[in-house]
Amino acid sequence: MIDETLQEQAALHALGMLSGEEATAFRAALARQPELQTLVDDLAEAAAALTHAVPSAKAPTEVLPRLLTQIRAERMRTNTTPGRGSAVSWMPWALAAGIALAASVGFIAGARVESVNTQVQVAKMSAQIEQADVERQRLATLLSSLKEERGSLEKRIADLRQRELLSQIKIATLRVQLKAYAKVAAVAVWDATSQQGVIRFDNLPPAGAGKDYQMWIIEDQNPVPVSAGIFTAESGTEFDARLRPSRPIAVAGKFAVSLEPKNGSAEPAGPILLMSN
Repeated sequence: MIDETLQEQAALHALGMLSGEEATAFRAALARQPELQTLVDDLAEAAAALTHAVPSAKAPTEVLPRLLTQIRAERMRTNTTPGRGSAVSWMPWALAAGIALAASVGFIAGARVESVNTQVQVAKMSAQIEQADVERQRLATLLSSLKEERGSLEKRIADLRQRELLSQIKIATLRVQLKAYAKVAAVAVWDATSQQGVIRFDNLPPAGAGKDYQMWIIEDQNPVPVSAGIFTAESGTEFDARLRPSRPIAVAGKFAVSLEPKNGSAEPAGPILLMSN
């Protein structure tokens, strides 16, 4: 039969809480009593199994002494109560309770640390989300500004193109050169880029039998008229005659209309009826 004090020391030895002269005396008893060695081995195995089953942590210094005091009281009640088991039967359970309590304290502490870490991570993520939202708003403002600037640039480009187009268009009023055509009105529009144009006539009488009207373009730097097409007319009607010069025009200076033989002439042969300034 193992002494109750040795049983308690065996439990403390398994927990690593036996020290000093008490530890020296226990090791001497351990060498003398094989039964005590068997108990220590059983308790050590139980302690090892429990410590591997739960997170490792150090319990507060006041927890285990308090637990051992409760175990001693339970042992006394067990010894004085008929029909109850011996101290050896509850000693492993007391050891397991001590380890489990220490482990639970460590688990709670670890859980608190994990909770703090989680809160830190949540705070970091919240800050990152807030920063991303600020950046998104900045980019949205920048995009809106760029769209406005693009719209303004497109309008300026359109205006410049329109001005360029207008700068290539020449509009001229043709004046009557003969009194017989005093009621005739004519306006020429010439596009230098496309090398095309039109003369709008009003009240131009028919050319007559064997005759055609012929249009001419006179360049600024070249006085020789360039044929721009022939046509006939119906009395009292308003119509457009297309200007199609026989060769490219550098700079259109004047527009003229003459009355020529049928199918026109290489150069003006008949009278000039209309001419622009």
